Amino acid sequence: MGKLSHLGFIGVVPEERKKGTGQTLLASFIEESTRRGSHKISLFTTPALKAAITLYVRNGFVQEASLSSHWYKQDFLIYSKFLR
Repeated sequence: MGKLSHLGFIGVVPEERKKGTGQTLLASFIEESTRRGSHKISLFTTPALKAAITLYVRNGFVQEASLSSHWYKQDFLIYSKFLR
């Protein structure tokens, strides 16, 4: 049975955005998840976080589900990346 990693949150303060900080953090998480034997990473995001979605897709994540009015009446998206 494989292990699942869940990415709870990545946040970059506004003055550090567009400098590769999010990419570095995500790459480190992917590397650590792989090292620990995870077969998949999953995460939740909202459709409004377009820059985050772009980052995830650029790094091989695919949308697996859409949750309408999931939490506090907000829509959420589930993205995942298979590691092996």
